[in-house]
Amino acid sequence: MPPDAQPVPEEVPTFRSEWEIWRLQLRLPVVLQQNPGLVLTLVYVGASLIGIIFNFLYFRRFGFNVLEFSEASDFLMVVVREPLTVALALLGFPVYLGYMMTAASLSAWTKRTWPRMAGTPEKQEKTRRKMQRIVPFMQFGFIGIYALVFVVGYSKYQANRIKAADHAKVIVEYNADAPSARPAPIGAVLIGTTARFVFLYFHETKEAEVVPVDAIARLTWDARFGKEKPAAAEAPASTP
Repeated sequence: MPPDAQPVPEEVPTFRSEWEIWRLQLRLPVVLQQNPGLVLTLVYVGASLIGIIFNFLYFRRFGFNVLEFSEASDFLMVVVREPLTVALALLGFPVYLGYMMTAASLSAWTKRTWPRMAGTPEKQEKTRRKMQRIVPFMQFGFIGIYALVFVVGYSKYQANRIKAADHAKVIVEYNADAPSARPAPIGAVLIGTTARFVFLYFHETKEAEVVPVDAIARLTWDARFGKEKPAAAEAPASTP
């Protein structure tokens, strides 16, 4: 050690010292700190991006590229249409916090129990500085990968629910003057909608269809919920 260098004091590993390395470092640039409205805009854009990716993967499982049937208003409203999906995808933040708090506690306990694993004070300080440089990238990767894996899995789950034979159907009645009008009301499953199109799935033929909103006269579905359905099914038919 150089004669003018100060020795690094001995430090007992604690949860606080370990957590200081792994905690979320959400440091906003000065420009964003001075413009809180811009922060909200960026947050909304990020949430919209999650919803757009989910919609793309979800409709893709039926053979559609939903982006070809979408307008700017659909992209802006995707957060309103898919609030649960966006909220669950952002659970990567609390999942990361819970995971790393547990890891930090375990790491501190291990180093206190077996001091050799902690190393010398100089080595601890060197490791701490190194980790503080790379941890933000690890955090971004953890939360981003969680969101992507969730969106891929959740889109598959929702698509499989639609394709299940027992999924609730709607009765579609087409306008008589529509070019692609079907001759009679037909049962289908509503996949989703955009501002100008309705997406339907037919169990009988295993086909999906894109129908312009203007071509549909009416959608009708069973509005009974929960215990109302079995109660209605068991009730005797009324006689005139």
